[in-house]
Amino acid sequence: MMRRKSQNEIMIVDEKQLLINSSLINEHEYLSPVLAKFEKISKDDLENPENGIYFTDEVANFFRYSFDTLMEAVEEQWEQAAFYEIVERGTQPCQLCGNEQLINIHKIRNIITLKELLVGSDCIDKFKISKAAEVSQSIRKKKKDADALRRQTEINVQIPNIGANLRQWYQALNDNPIVLPKPLETDTRAFLDEAYTLYENYINGKDMRNSITRINELIPQISTCFNSIESFNKENQDKPYVCNRVYKNWLANEYGENSEVLDKIKENDGFICNITIKFIHHIPFVNQHIGYIKGFLSEQGMEYINNEENILYFKYKRDEHYTFALQCSSSMFMRKCAELNNDIFTINMNEFKNLLGFTDSPKEIDSPIGFCNELLREIGYHVFLNDNTKKYFIVKSPVNQRNRRGSESQYSQVDIKVLIDKIRLEIYTKTDDELFEILKKYLNQLKHWKSKEEYKELTAIDNEFLRGEHYIYRKPRR
Repeated sequence: MMRRKSQNEIMIVDEKQLLINSSLINEHEYLSPVLAKFEKISKDDLENPENGIYFTDEVANFFRYSFDTLMEAVEEQWEQAAFYEIVERGTQPCQLCGNEQLINIHKIRNIITLKELLVGSDCIDKFKISKAAEVSQSIRKKKKDADALRRQTEINVQIPNIGANLRQWYQALNDNPIVLPKPLETDTRAFLDEAYTLYENYINGKDMRNSITRINELIPQISTCFNSIESFNKENQDKPYVCNRVYKNWLANEYGENSEVLDKIKENDGFICNITIKFIHHIPFVNQHIGYIKGFLSEQGMEYINNEENILYFKYKRDEHYTFALQCSSSMFMRKCAELNNDIFTINMNEFKNLLGFTDSPKEIDSPIGFCNELLREIGYHVFLNDNTKKYFIVKSPVNQRNRRGSESQYSQVDIKVLIDKIRLEIYTKTDDELFEILKKYLNQLKHWKSKEEYKELTAIDNEFLRGEHYIYRKPRR
């Protein structure tokens, strides 16, 4: 029931009060002089030689090893009593924790000794409720609710329909169709919060006269704020980059109601700017903005296909022979590429190219491995996948000896992705001849070439390929 103690604490003030007013104190007579001397006890107190007169070995060991068990039994003796009183602050301290700022006074009773202690609202909840207290609390709650209802009627007569009006104003502010400038939203909410606090104070019987006066002062200020909101909505709600409620709610769910992104939009008078647009990867928003740049993508040989599970898919047509499927995530597309220039959506094409990656291409779109393979064939190399070992090989044949039976071909096991990655970005800008030179440069770096006779792991499938009986490219480019 009591608050959690630190590792150094053994007995706290609350526990002492419960113990000395319980029946169990009589079963441990040697505790009385200790409790008379100490308000609370720590491990340091037990080990202080000056306290040896109080903490003999027996008493010290009791506090170290048995005190918590004793307190569990003590706490079972206490319950809430049927008592409640409102007093002037500072006139009655809590007899458990010592808090002197109480207004609401409750009572706990020891069911064996019948001793009672006056406690505050924080301490009363730590004790079980007796049947008598339960009845008393129920009656007290009904009376309190009836008084609150009476005062609610009173304030609505003095300030007609103020309760309903406050709720409607809050609803209108929260449901505004667009994000408001920060000063306007802050002022409106501050006036509403103050008015609602005063309204609740009146209902709860606190500061009733001042509440009425101040609420009457606040109502014109609130009305002025909502007139400004209405004007702002009419002027801006159809502008393309004002942040509407759909995107506000998405941002709140994604980053938090008080996120830096939303705060920057409010500071920018409710409009999405070049910084904040990068954080909005809500798919309808992304699709809408890709629609704005279809023409620009087309000039780059690009076409947006669709999105699946926040992955965007594009098609890139390099020339009449090759079209590639590319992809990137919607979040990274916006974060890395999205730009607003004079309220016109554009993308950073260099970042976009760096971001795109090849996908597993459908049949009608050539794979990057196929493209790389045809380029390699132009300079006397082949890409070969061993079906048994599932390993890729680069096959190099002597000039004018390609596919001739018995040629001294050489092989090097490679990760074909290395070559693809090297030419991936170059596909967008280089000619075939330039790509050949790039490939030659990287192929010359391959190590550990082996002749056909030396390569012992080749299977029958490998040999069929080397004899020219397994030709794997689609069509010659030239």
